Amino acid sequence: MPSVFGKTRECLKFSFVQVDGDGFPSRAEFPGYDYGAEALYDQIFKKYPIPMTVSVVEGEIGPTGKYPALSPRLESIARKIFALPNIEIGSHTYSHPLDWILADPKYGQQKEQLSMQIPGYTFDLKREIEGSIEYINGRLAPPGKKVRVLQWSGAANPTAAALEEAWKAGVYNINGGDTLPVKPDGSWTDISGAGIAKGKGDQNYQIYAAEMNENIYTNDWTRPFYGMVRVLETYEITEFPLRIKPVDIYFHFYSGTKLASLKALQNVYDVTLKQPVFPVYTSDFIQKVLDARHASVAMQEGQWQIRTGRSLREFRLPVGEIPDLTHSSGVVGYLSVPGGTYVHLGDDQASVSLLPVNHPADPLPYVSAATAYITHFKRQGRGIRFDARGYYQPYVLLSHADHACGFKVDGREVQSTEDGKGRLKVSFPPSVGEQGPVHDIEVHCHD
Repeated sequence: MPSVFGKTRECLKFSFVQVDGDGFPSRAEFPGYDYGAEALYDQIFKKYPIPMTVSVVEGEIGPTGKYPALSPRLESIARKIFALPNIEIGSHTYSHPLDWILADPKYGQQKEQLSMQIPGYTFDLKREIEGSIEYINGRLAPPGKKVRVLQWSGAANPTAAALEEAWKAGVYNINGGDTLPVKPDGSWTDISGAGIAKGKGDQNYQIYAAEMNENIYTNDWTRPFYGMVRVLETYEITEFPLRIKPVDIYFHFYSGTKLASLKALQNVYDVTLKQPVFPVYTSDFIQKVLDARHASVAMQEGQWQIRTGRSLREFRLPVGEIPDLTHSSGVVGYLSVPGGTYVHLGDDQASVSLLPVNHPADPLPYVSAATAYITHFKRQGRGIRFDARGYYQPYVLLSHADHACGFKVDGREVQSTEDGKGRLKVSFPPSVGEQGPVHDIEVHCHD
């Protein structure tokens, strides 16, 4: 399998993982594991210490669901998964509705086949969302963790009422869309937007998955069961010649039941992590989408005024332009690539002056790339100081810094390394979980 993008782009790309709960009770079809969920625990969730958002269907594993006799064993596996420090918890509902509109008597005509058949259960919106969240928080989540994301099931077509129910439950939502360009004929017309509004406000906004899952790449789980590797083609098409989507490794628990599907999934992880990616949680991606809905750009007295939000700290300039660091505020740094110049912000607002890309180099050190969120960025002469937090092998790449510069992480001197392109790389410990520690980074450069 060629590189995930066919060719690599120097600029970091966000990546995230979302796992829908379908198939959790399914048996593994190869030696070593009773359930596919156990195989995923060992071969994916523990093996790759990157942020992942994992959900379960309560009706599949809970004591009031379809398989009460299996519930104790299945719940014990779910607890092990949710206890892993890199796992964010999601809910994939109670009965896994296949069509959220037709399943709800308020909007359509309820039919038995529109959700999992659970004895004695009739569709109830509050039970699907709030009830499943309370179940996971109460029986499966370890201390200090709660459900963060509601991952829509079936056709992923929630009503406005369902979206509002998730919002009231205090969780983000995701799924839906249909981004599926593959070679040889894949085009940008096969790419969905970031989401869809079904009313006013963020509480009525459905976030789409960035790419599709293995069910689509395996022709509705018929074969080839290694079909998930074709998502690498989608990653490439959504990256070149312009970046349109992040990397979304999106699959279900039944991918752990077959050796072919499990190895395909491992291949996707291995290839992706060899690329310049910044792994984040699904909730991080969702917050960026919501911030983008409210972002504003305006010109005032010759400067661009950028207003984003807490989570959105990046924008792209056209080819040929770079920010003037001396006369801009709120700018951490930038990186020019064939598709344009990516500008990094250290706050939710910035005032940006521009220069032509061939302008004489500004002597100020700046961050050209980072696998970390950067906040509280301050300059003092040629020195800079900022807070940084990243989940997986975090580092910052500094341009216009040299080996005469000194570096401190949390007050302790550290050594930088050369990246082969004249930039210095400073690494620091990862933050476990979304609320992990923030590191204080200092760069002191002599004039």
